[in-house]
Amino acid sequence: MSGHYMSFEATASLRHDAETFIANIHKGVAASQSLLVQRVLDAFVNQCVETYFIAPADVAGLSPMSRKILVTAIATIRKTVQMVVGRIVRKLSNREMQPLAQFMDEIMFRDHSNPDGLAFIAFPLDAQLADRFRRMQQASRERQPQALAETVESFQFMAEEAITYFFDEPVAMLRLGPVLGKMARMGIDTTRSVTNTLIRRIFSTLDEQQLMAVLDYFCGLITDEAPVVGDALVQMEWA
Repeated sequence: MSGHYMSFEATASLRHDAETFIANIHKGVAASQSLLVQRVLDAFVNQCVETYFIAPADVAGLSPMSRKILVTAIATIRKTVQMVVGRIVRKLSNREMQPLAQFMDEIMFRDHSNPDGLAFIAFPLDAQLADRFRRMQQASRERQPQALAETVESFQFMAEEAITYFFDEPVAMLRLGPVLGKMARMGIDTTRSVTNTLIRRIFSTLDEQQLMAVLDYFCGLITDEAPVVGDALVQMEWA
């Protein structure tokens, strides 16, 4: 699959639980999968937090004050998402979860013949945004001054693409009723707002070396095609 992607490696436990959920929904098992899918989604959110917040903060070496801001934002996102996910999945039948299982199957790139192998979770990244990040990275390495507003905007655009792909789109697939739909939108809007505010506050505190470290980190997540791991591009047949 051609095009730019941003991807990260899934933990072994996340892959195992996600594949179990996908297989159970695909086979039409009778037992409710709500507890399993909640565990999968909690693990997914935790890994997103690790990949997009904690790891780059570590490479940048944030100040104690910036680290405190980060920890507070992460706690808000986790609490909001876990509350919303918990309330929604308890209301869904296995059949209603099928679009979510199919979505998980599509975004997790792995070798289906090797259950113990690597797995990557990826979302498509706009080509112009990918190029913009690489230009910013090169400019940072050449010690060229960069406008704070442009840097913040670029990271907010990247966050928006991730939130839209990982949250907005699967929620739309579930076709929730008005009450659950409103709850889901509240959770997504809170995540979006907290993330944008966090980006703006943190990047205003970074020096040149810290910015270079963060740009190097995120550019390392960008690829020019979807992750290819064995037969990763082979997908299940869904009814």
